[in-house]
Amino acid sequence: MSSEVTRAGFISLIGRPNVGKSAFLNRVVTARLMAVSNRPQTTRDRVTGILNRRGVQFCFVDLPGLQEGDDRYNRRLRSLGEKAVAGADVVLYMIDGLRRQGTQSDLLFERWLSLLRIPIIGVVTKIDRWERDRLQEFQGVTAYWSARCRWESLIAISAVTGCNIPKLLDLIEGLLPITPHFFPNDCLSDRNDRFWVAELIRESAMMLTGEEVPHALTVMVGRYEDEERLLRVSADLVVEREGQKGIVVGSSGSMIKRIGVRSRKAIEEQIGKKLFLELRVVVKKNWRNDERFLDQLEAFYKS
Repeated sequence: MSSEVTRAGFISLIGRPNVGKSAFLNRVVTARLMAVSNRPQTTRDRVTGILNRRGVQFCFVDLPGLQEGDDRYNRRLRSLGEKAVAGADVVLYMIDGLRRQGTQSDLLFERWLSLLRIPIIGVVTKIDRWERDRLQEFQGVTAYWSARCRWESLIAISAVTGCNIPKLLDLIEGLLPITPHFFPNDCLSDRNDRFWVAELIRESAMMLTGEEVPHALTVMVGRYEDEERLLRVSADLVVEREGQKGIVVGSSGSMIKRIGVRSRKAIEEQIGKKLFLELRVVVKKNWRNDERFLDQLEAFYKS
């Protein structure tokens, strides 16, 4: 038996929508795990990305961007985030380095963070987009949050360049318990390939439709046949209204074709083989308030 001392733990990533949690996770795990776009609420579910480094296993849990909203779907997302944080060893609170601090939603986070009894590291993101005089603004960000929350550390990073990410990993490592690893060392995530295919399709749809389609869009993969040299996939892009369907389909099917081309390229890069992809757009009226459909969606994401 090996006498090597190992550490492992779960690190929850929380913050406002579009703060850069998924981009950070993709950078750290060195694989494209999560759908990333410039639109809020890209992440739809808790997802574990796993990094093994020097005998330490970091299990990152990327949570939906916490925000207000009283439909059943948003209530489920908030509940999901609260449960994941409750089981974490460390919390990373991600702070958008390009956004003014002190908004109403910041006050909501302040109250929530003050209740946590878990080590919290404040992570200011997007510093690759700062100009030289932004250092003064960073000092303002840290002063704002330092006065309001109990931090283990505050650090500024870039998921694009990797700036300060090794330093952040060192900080996290010092807070993780000594314990055997939870996952095999070659494991990148606790999600199956079917889930990641759905994520990449959804990312393509959001990137191409931009402001036209809100996040009343999700993806359900049906057929998934993994052959030696070819993957066959059929998937439904689910929207809430006929008008949204028209946007996603596009004139004479132009948009759904573009989504298919972009998705196919991204998935083939990920899996290393050819993909046969069939997409269709389905209207499920008011699905974010449909408990039965939300149960099906939750079961799919957990499969």
